[in-house]
Amino acid sequence: MHSCRSLAFVLLSLFWGSVAIAQTPPQAMASEAVASAHEADNTALPDLAQPAAAQTYLRPSAGGLEVDSNDAVSRFTGLTETSQRTGVSVGMRGALVISNAAVLGAGMQLGGNSSELFVNLGLNLGDAQRLMFTGGQLRQKLDFAFPSGTTRADMTQNSVGASWRLDLGSGLLEYAEANAYAARTASRDLNDITYAVDTATLYELWNDPRRVAGGGVGGMQGKVGIKPWEGGRVSLGLGHESLRYDLLAGTEIHQRATASLGAEHTINRQTRIKFGIDATAAQNRYIVGLDHHFGELGTLGTLGINLLKLHGRDGAPGDTRVQLSWTIPLGERSGATGANMNAAHSPATPQAVQWDDNLLDQVAARPAWMPSQVIARRDTSAGPTRLIAVAKAALPAGSTVDTATGAITGPLGAVVTGIAGITKNGGAFVNTGQFALSGNSLVINPNLITQPAVGVVDVYVVTVNNFGGGTTLVTVNVSRGSVKIDSIVVASGASASAAPTASAVSISGTTEVGQTLTSSYTYADANGDAQGTSTFRWLRNGVAIAGATASTYRLVNADGGAAISVEVTPVATVAPTTGTAVASAATAAITPLPAGYVSQGGLIWTPNNTGRTWTNANTYCTTTTILGQTGWRLPTTTELLSLYNSEAINGQGWALDFTWSSQVFPGSSHRVRSMNTGAASTASDSSTIKTTCVR
Repeated sequence: MHSCRSLAFVLLSLFWGSVAIAQTPPQAMASEAVASAHEADNTALPDLAQPAAAQTYLRPSAGGLEVDSNDAVSRFTGLTETSQRTGVSVGMRGALVISNAAVLGAGMQLGGNSSELFVNLGLNLGDAQRLMFTGGQLRQKLDFAFPSGTTRADMTQNSVGASWRLDLGSGLLEYAEANAYAARTASRDLNDITYAVDTATLYELWNDPRRVAGGGVGGMQGKVGIKPWEGGRVSLGLGHESLRYDLLAGTEIHQRATASLGAEHTINRQTRIKFGIDATAAQNRYIVGLDHHFGELGTLGTLGINLLKLHGRDGAPGDTRVQLSWTIPLGERSGATGANMNAAHSPATPQAVQWDDNLLDQVAARPAWMPSQVIARRDTSAGPTRLIAVAKAALPAGSTVDTATGAITGPLGAVVTGIAGITKNGGAFVNTGQFALSGNSLVINPNLITQPAVGVVDVYVVTVNNFGGGTTLVTVNVSRGSVKIDSIVVASGASASAAPTASAVSISGTTEVGQTLTSSYTYADANGDAQGTSTFRWLRNGVAIAGATASTYRLVNADGGAAISVEVTPVATVAPTTGTAVASAATAAITPLPAGYVSQGGLIWTPNNTGRTWTNANTYCTTTTILGQTGWRLPTTTELLSLYNSEAINGQGWALDFTWSSQVFPGSSHRVRSMNTGAASTASDSSTIKTTCVR
């Protein structure tokens, strides 16, 4: 609050100074300024050497509509802006010469969804050099799209920067500039939201943590201004930015080159067009504008139209900002002298209309290289967690699911009197609300059921007493991946001698040679018997693959172009123990490895056709992304021998020559093995030997 009051005081002082100067007769102020200039020493600001007659007028700018009082010692600006994301905002900016070598500037902009404060300090380093320091805070309320819905978050960004500029004169090269800056936005953890996704076949209850990842950006930029044609100006900039986002899963860093291009051109004495493009690490910015004078050099007014478009990168938000303005000159434009008044105010050179470009103007404006949108985006690493999933197709006919809680109500098909007992995986289970009766239906509360361990399916058997005698058994299978109710099997006590069953057999994983496929299925047993050691069999085009009897399968060269399926035979711990084998649907055709790549011994091998020193070979394998993957290394001599003996490289275009291994040999050497004979040898690390990488 104290800093805001101080800034408001500075701005009020700037405004008051502008009004006072605007009220001074132009001739008096000019004569006083000239006298002052004669008394000043050689350190006086060259831009401010001979002040012009005071001028007050409205004008368009990158910020929107400006009410501008432009004189030699102060500047006050009022502005407005309309943004697609943050709505309408208004503000003011000002600058004041505080000594022969320093100018102080400040600004604020306020709106319902956006506010900004900044302070600039400009220093004159001589006849042709300027230095400016800036600091600011930007607050924006932005909408972020989460799986649970769009939410508005209030984000705050603090920034600092410095700019050095060298004026090069009035030739083709106008100026050179160097900028350095940094901005930081804190992350926000919003309130969690629980939401349901309910389809005809599946009910899911999710928890969305809704986290907005803040971050920071730091960069440097070099820029030059040129005047390549009459009435025009072009600015070119190149730089580099380091962008980071503070994700829950860790820091995400982007290193990117930046570039900027800006141009303005006076079409005639009345009309000027301008455009700019900035490619930064966090976003791309585009601006197009048009200014048109009414009357001689705008004596009756100037219409300005500006359109700013922001495109966020990496999932960060963008924006569209429209700026309309009307410029009315309220002061006298004639009699202006001094370096601070450029050709834009001189009728003698109507084709050279440009923005004022002195130190006072620079300090009065918001630095263009400061981020105009907070560095923030939705944290996708803090994704929703599934709490409950219910496979509706597995429920008994007539079952219902409460969309708010996921509670399942299943009719038992009999008149019942109470729950006789419950087991979990064959052992006694203490019911604490997980299961209850409602009339002649069983109510299951998945939110109270403990999630099983990875790869485990918990089997609950609820025994319900029937009216008049006998029992009804209800089997509930719960698997990993949230509390997933895969099936509910209702059977009478007399039918408790069925074999186990497997259902929903499927395959997951990338269908490329060298990748691993994983089987999944649902185990059930009407008796409530726990699962024993179920068996697997993998098939290639319907034919069993020798030795492929685990729950996972690594694809080899022979699988290229083939369709793979898996067959599961459920096994219970209590007789009858073995159920009927159930096969999954076949995968799409497996993508083979590129020519020369080999799958052997549980490893993927790259072709060995390139010779390298051992150090270069090791560096290549451990740092290069190959086939879209990292984690490669040099093979051991044993692995090379196994590859040779397997004959997997036959016909693959490999160089039948010595190939590096990872085995060290004394004297700056490593072991090598011939791919022609299989013989092992030793080579100096500086030798050029064929290289293959494995993972």
